[in-house]
Amino acid sequence: MVEMFLRYNTATEIDFFMPDDSNPWSGKTGLTGITVAYKKQGQSAFTTLSSPTITEVGNGWYKLSVPTTLVDTYGFLVIRFSATGAKTQHQLYQVVAFNPYDANMGLANLDATVSSRATAAAVWSHSSRTLTSFGTLIADIWSHSTRTLTSFGTLVSDIWGHSTRTLTSFGALVNDVAAAVWLYVIEGGQTALSWMRLVGAALFGKLTRSGSSYAFRDWNDTKNRIVGTVDDAGNRTIATRDGS
Repeated sequence: MVEMFLRYNTATEIDFFMPDDSNPWSGKTGLTGITVAYKKQGQSAFTTLSSPTITEVGNGWYKLSVPTTLVDTYGFLVIRFSATGAKTQHQLYQVVAFNPYDANMGLANLDATVSSRATAAAVWSHSSRTLTSFGTLIADIWSHSTRTLTSFGTLVSDIWGHSTRTLTSFGALVNDVAAAVWLYVIEGGQTALSWMRLVGAALFGKLTRSGSSYAFRDWNDTKNRIVGTVDDAGNRTIATRDGS
């Protein structure tokens, strides 16, 4: 069971496979009474989706039209498909804010040029304007006489040396911010960089299987990033996560 992304509050379609109950390697065709149940992030039990719109694709594959009410909560979403004559299937999704269907997930919209967002002139005109988009940056800079700001690289010293020099860059601020973002712990002790490596392995890495065991490899096929087992019902157990 591979985790997939769905965009928050956006209707879409998802495909799912229904194995024949007597031969799980073959798809069960002609199902008309498929029950769809779901469990959103924070819920403790499954809820049955009322009047789901399902279209048979063929060879045991079906398509579910996902209403916006099913993706109105951020986080993990488990969808269960069951029908008489077919094995029950579980699919894991994650409801996210970005567009997973975009060519680069919208990352091209991130502007790494900090100078286009916070210029020296903007900082030094603080007495005549309100800069709300910089969080506590302005307050921290103006309280510099009573505290030491080491997390801003050379930005503070550059600003306080403004009377004798021209500020054309922000020193190490960009690198400091980028490093802090990638080192941010999302959950389970995993940093953002570790999460990207694990997601990359699950989506784009080599998959090896042996019986009920499976392993997702890293990009260069040098190590196992995700190792686990899956039972006949499709329930997944993960033994190892290596985002290093």
